[in-house]
Amino acid sequence: MISPHKFKFSLRYAWNGLRYLYSSQNNVRIHLLVTIFVVVCGILLRISLIEWGVIILAIGLVWAVEALNTVFERLFDLLDENYNPIIKIGKDVSAAAVLISAIISAIIGILILAPPFIDFLIKWSNY
Repeated sequence: MISPHKFKFSLRYAWNGLRYLYSSQNNVRIHLLVTIFVVVCGILLRISLIEWGVIILAIGLVWAVEALNTVFERLFDLLDENYNPIIKIGKDVSAAAVLISAIISAIIGILILAPPFIDFLIKWSNY
């Protein structure tokens, strides 16, 4: 059976993790600004429910990979505070995963938001 008490603590731990991400990771603050921008654009451009689903998955992908990247960075720092070429590779590849997810998400955002935005510009220019 699911324990509401344990669930409450799980949510609190997750919230603490989000707060840590926001306070310690500059890229998370950038992701937040981009997330807000994309959500506002989606609302204004009235994208479909399926498009919302894809946008939300793309946003979630970036946030989840950024969180995992932070975990890996902290673990690598714990293993060896000094320069270590193997740890550098791990950190670089982890950062590359964030970059890949962000690029894919940007492409998804452009594919979904550009057509209605172009339609809006065409209609607006005809006034």
